Amino acid sequence: MTVVSVEPAAREQLESISPRYLPADKVDGYVDAARKNHGEQVVIHMRLSRWVGSDLGQV
Repeated sequence: MTVVSVEPAAREQLESISPRYLPADKVDGYVDAARKNHGEQVVIHMRLSRWVGSDLGQV
């Protein structure tokens, strides 16, 4: 992978990314705690150089 850019994360970006990993009702609390306890948050944009896939339909 190649890093294309690194930028400070806006609250809206954290709120849109976090539901991928957390239940919706936990997002606001997580974003508040992360910003308070972990300092500046960043968003890293990357370009894939290789994609590895697998058909798990037959498993």
